[in-house]
Amino acid sequence: MTAPTYRVPRSLSDALMVLHDLGAAATVLAGGQDIVPLMNQGRLVPSHLVDISRLIELHGITEHGVITIGALTTHADLARHGIIRTRLPLLVDAVRQMGGGLQVRNRGTIGGALCAANPAYDLPACLLALDAVLILAGAAAMRRVPASAFFLGAGRTARRAGELLTAIEVPPPPAGATAAYVKLKFMEGGYTIAGAACVLVMAADGTCREARLAVSGVSGAPQRVPAAEAALAGIRVTGDALSAFAAQVEMAITDPIEDVMAPGDYRREMAGVVARRAAARAAGG
Repeated sequence: MTAPTYRVPRSLSDALMVLHDLGAAATVLAGGQDIVPLMNQGRLVPSHLVDISRLIELHGITEHGVITIGALTTHADLARHGIIRTRLPLLVDAVRQMGGGLQVRNRGTIGGALCAANPAYDLPACLLALDAVLILAGAAAMRRVPASAFFLGAGRTARRAGELLTAIEVPPPPAGATAAYVKLKFMEGGYTIAGAACVLVMAADGTCREARLAVSGVSGAPQRVPAAEAALAGIRVTGDALSAFAAQVEMAITDPIEDVMAPGDYRREMAGVVARRAAARAAGG
């Protein structure tokens, strides 16, 4: 087996030129929590590794109208940052439930997790529920891709050859917004069987003005569930309302994952269960 070439660009412009020249032959290395295990298992044999870990332009979290998260922000830094803890606690909730322990949180990056497009990962569903936009840069142009259009299936995204995910933009949650992330896994470090990220915007009279829900772990890509969102909008979040909400989630899962972890019918049912729990938690129940 031939060893891959190893490039370490020192600036974003240099990285984009390298990726432009290599095209689809390039494998981008950030925190290495996905790529390195695959290489060790022989499931990934890259010809060209492009290590972007030293690109300081892709680090940091700022708020200027929107909250911008650099793609190289680690999960641990995400959960510790004051802006995220105050403005986007849903992401903190998800990071705290990640498997893999401190190593994954300290080394894994938000950009790497999104580009891996693993159905079991937690942050993609949260960013769907938060109406996030992903910033993709190429040598010639930059694109803004809504999270709803980025995830195409297991291991597949809208990122093109030669492009680099540089940042994630999240609009500030509206007044009255609350959120929760709930997942089912069978063991610490195990993959998600079903996960749900729920954002509720509550009115002063106690009714739900707006609901957003995204589920993960049950299909090849995370998905929003508009029918379930509509089931809560404009009403109080009661037990009956949550039952109707969960039923809509189950009906929306038409292509559940079947694997050694769980059969598809079980994942579908559990998607309704975790969605109900997430909505109840977000509503304060």
